[in-house]
Amino acid sequence: MSQNPGPTRRQRAERTSQLRQRGFTWDQIAQVWMADYPDSTPRRAYRWAHNLTHEEVANRWNEIDPGEPTMAKGRIYQFEVWPTGGRRPTPYNLQIMARIYQTSVRALLADDEFALYDRVAQAQIEQADSCDDDDRPQSSSMTSRDVATKQSESTTKSGARNILISGGAKTYPLREARIARNLSQEGMALELSLVAERMYQDGELRRRISISTRQYRRWETAQTPWPHKDNRAVIERYLNQPLDTLGFISPNIIPSPKSDVKDSSAGRKIGGITNLFTEPSTSFSPDPQKIVDAVSILHQELNRTLANTSITDGTDDHWRSVADSYGYTYRTTPPVAFLFNIGGDLAELHGLLERPLLTRQRRGLFHSAARMAGLLSTTLINLGKHRQARAWFYTATQAAQESEDRALQAWVLVRHAVSALYWGDPHGSIRLAQQAIGLVAKTPCVAALWAPAVQARALAQIGDRAAAYAAISSAEAAFDQLHSQITEQHSYGYTAAQLHFYRSNTLTNTGDYSAAYEAQSLALQLYNPSEFIDPSLIRIDHALCLAREGRPGEAARYTADLISELPSERRSPIIITRALEIRAAIPPRYRQAPEVKSLQQSLALPPGGETD
Repeated sequence: MSQNPGPTRRQRAERTSQLRQRGFTWDQIAQVWMADYPDSTPRRAYRWAHNLTHEEVANRWNEIDPGEPTMAKGRIYQFEVWPTGGRRPTPYNLQIMARIYQTSVRALLADDEFALYDRVAQAQIEQADSCDDDDRPQSSSMTSRDVATKQSESTTKSGARNILISGGAKTYPLREARIARNLSQEGMALELSLVAERMYQDGELRRRISISTRQYRRWETAQTPWPHKDNRAVIERYLNQPLDTLGFISPNIIPSPKSDVKDSSAGRKIGGITNLFTEPSTSFSPDPQKIVDAVSILHQELNRTLANTSITDGTDDHWRSVADSYGYTYRTTPPVAFLFNIGGDLAELHGLLERPLLTRQRRGLFHSAARMAGLLSTTLINLGKHRQARAWFYTATQAAQESEDRALQAWVLVRHAVSALYWGDPHGSIRLAQQAIGLVAKTPCVAALWAPAVQARALAQIGDRAAAYAAISSAEAAFDQLHSQITEQHSYGYTAAQLHFYRSNTLTNTGDYSAAYEAQSLALQLYNPSEFIDPSLIRIDHALCLAREGRPGEAARYTADLISELPSERRSPIIITRALEIRAAIPPRYRQAPEVKSLQQSLALPPGGETD
């Protein structure tokens, strides 16, 4: 659906002025604009209602949510044009806009747009709209009619002006202390920052700190995270109350087996662990399995306690190393085992991403999630699960966008483009690779080297020989120019072996068999002996050249040997599917030959479960 350019700013100003004079609320004015412009999204209609430009909305956003990265007018536009283009706003993004436009979060989404969010995000949106409306200072532009209307609405439905990601605005001590001082969340953050500055000047703090509105909001959640030591000192100084009386939960508190929680499952677990590790040595008979089970339970409970605290910078480092490790093992691990392991880690990472995070922490974790989701998508291709792979590539793309790393976004696009070659969509592959090139241009990154080679393979598949040769020449030139500047290795990188593999596949499909044989030989020399997916696909290209040159017996024998030598767990559907091309390339009059029958038997072997 295309976006109508809409009214001019002058027209918006006149309409808004007329409707405000007649007592219309912001919600009603937005409804008027949506009636006049049915193609417009609610987010655009509310901006028109307030007669704001994209830049003005971005400026107000940055006043509410200061710090890096700042909001830009282009991102506001992207939020407005979604879902026909642009970028989907997160629940947090919607809450900021709801505050600016003085409406509910749900009002900013049409029903069909709301349905595009997963259940977790939908719950966050609905939860935001359950918060009390009195937590937001009323805009000076509101009329007395607006205030009266809002007060009336609050008896049946709370507005979503509270920028809390989780937790409702109930009787939380910290929030009550703020309201008693007649402060907004922004005002409270400013007051605490001023106290922090005075304490730093007086030598009570070793470093200068500033408390952002975003940080303060997290402290008002239902399970209040434990602040950093310096922040604890500032809060207690300003409010003159210990933190445990303000709803904060110390990570050091572990339920006692004799406490009121003894009847809960968690209490019983902790109590049992305590007894296990404190029994007198004279009466304790060590049972290894009992100890292992106990420490496993302790690990779960300790993680649950730590979940109430903000994550540390070390958490981001940990997940980057986890993603790195999968980059190293992707090419050598059977795909089913790889899928099982990476899926479990992504599930754990998803739990972290649901928690309130600092912007830089959120970007870092999404960076790791995007890389891992990209590898998971390709693993599904190796297993022949194309539909699921496409869905996961969408997830990887969204995560990469959240990381705000253009090189990573381009890497995901190129991975997607490679996979499109294997599900039979060379035109889609060309388009995706071109998008990647457009994102990074000549930036020294993996995608800049990789994308032209993918295009060459796709162009060869559709029979455009001239364009395929031009693309492979561009790929070789880019590699010569940029590869020394690339630090990424393993499956997140792009190597000389891959370049020769892609050149081999391109030349195989253009019919330049002599040059293809040479490229295949060079590629196989460069791959690690423990890698099996790409080398297997290169050997299949070799067999395909033999078959197309009129040497069907050699082609069948070569392919049969390859398939039978692979262990079952490495005999993935992607290899079997490519091997079927050899049989199809053999003319019917040769299919009763012993070598071809042997190939038939090899192809009947059960597939295991992997491509680059």
